[in-house]
Amino acid sequence: MRHGLLIFASILLATGNALADPAKVRGGYVGGGLGATMFDDGGAFAFFEQDDTDSGFGIFGGYKFFRYFSVEGRYTDFGTFSVGGLPFDASALSAHAVGIIPFGNSGWEIFGQLGFGVLDVTLPGEPSEDEAVATGGFGGRFSLTENFSFALQLDVYVYEDTSLGPAYDIGFSATSVTLQYIF
Repeated sequence: MRHGLLIFASILLATGNALADPAKVRGGYVGGGLGATMFDDGGAFAFFEQDDTDSGFGIFGGYKFFRYFSVEGRYTDFGTFSVGGLPFDASALSAHAVGIIPFGNSGWEIFGQLGFGVLDVTLPGEPSEDEAVATGGFGGRFSLTENFSFALQLDVYVYEDTSLGPAYDIGFSATSVTLQYIF
């Protein structure tokens, strides 16, 4: 997966401004992405064997209020991980404020986001457990047209778990390639 992300980033850099068009200044948008995901237990299960990587996907929608700011909602499926041979699935619903810095009319922009949400962790045969999470991330986007763009982004979702006695910072992250369409 990392090789695919590297190839994608290389293609975007090689195309430069040849196909670029600045993104629309405002409007609703939808998108989705695929990428590599990771689980970090913060040391809570340090003595157990872990499978802490997988691949996942996400879908999102939002509204770009002006060139530098948008608000969006997301669903992210982080995939399946395991601790001590016990598999579990993780997914999140979240809301984000997104700050955008465009590079003139080149079609390139960087963005950062902060938000909050609910993380769902499901063990086989057990009821799911929901945790309130804080989320943050950043990325770079290239617009092929004013409506259509590609991005490479990193998103992290974290919460503090005290169910094992001491407090542990538990985190899930997704490095993904996304496509976005602005109406």
